[in-house]
Amino acid sequence: MADLEPFIITNSLPASLIRRSVKFYPRDIETLRQQLSRRPFFSVWGHNNTLMQVNGLLQVDITPDCERPSLGLDPDKYPCYQGRSFKECWIMSPDILNYSRSDAGREHSSQEIIGWQPLQVLWR
Repeated sequence: MADLEPFIITNSLPASLIRRSVKFYPRDIETLRQQLSRRPFFSVWGHNNTLMQVNGLLQVDITPDCERPSLGLDPDKYPCYQGRSFKECWIMSPDILNYSRSDAGREHSSQEIIGWQPLQVLWR
């Protein structure tokens, strides 16, 4: 079944990895929790300072298997990780206090994050 295909979960998705048509869908936390509980996923979460907060919110451990994992593109321009290609990604997009941008070389602290918005990204 296609809906049991593995997906990626991450804190960001660089535009340089979008080389095919995609659709973004804002979703609620509960929908993402359900997906995490019933489907295989690969975490490419890159910010340790927010990982505990998100693990608690999602009620599942999304700690990646290495520090600051990185996605690439396969020959068909789908994102790939560890030799596997994906057509679905979930981004936990932070709601930042006052929507401020962090200083260069500094990440937002978990105290500056006032909420999270899951975004489902589907590649065509």
